[in-house]
Amino acid sequence: EGWTRDPFRTLFVSRLHYDATEGDVRGLLEPFGAVEEVVLVKDREGKSRGYAFVEFRDPRDMKEAYQLADGRPVLGRPVKVDVERGRTVEAWLPRRLGGGLGGESRASRPKKRDLGRGGLLPPDHRGRGFGPPSDYGPRGGGGGGGYRDAGNRGGYRDGPR
Repeated sequence: EGWTRDPFRTLFVSRLHYDATEGDVRGLLEPFGAVEEVVLVKDREGKSRGYAFVEFRDPRDMKEAYQLADGRPVLGRPVKVDVERGRTVEAWLPRRLGGGLGGESRASRPKKRDLGRGGLLPPDHRGRGFGPPSDYGPRGGGGGGGYRDAGNRGGYRDGPR
């Protein structure tokens, strides 16, 4: 109930503007082929959740829409178009439940602030980055400006002029 009949002819359209209607979604995808049904997902109060399922009459039309409609605007907002995976991919979970496609979950990724402040790096790296060994001081390097061998160009070891 509330879903399209055939998941193999169904596209998932997300990032919809909350004011978008079934007619707006249909208008985006009907140029690619006959649309059987548009299910705009709504919350308990009847407000759009920002995504829809669209079933095509012909799977070839669905495939063309999948390839060409992604990123096109609906009410001025670019949408994402993907195949339905909930009923076609075994053990698939949406990203909000820890699944989704590509890469790792956002929850398992370390925060940037934890990387350089002793959170995940060994204590000997604190404040020094990944430069030369610690006997060069906290900022690494040995001074000299890099011109020591290029004639008398004013490196700090050159002495008075």
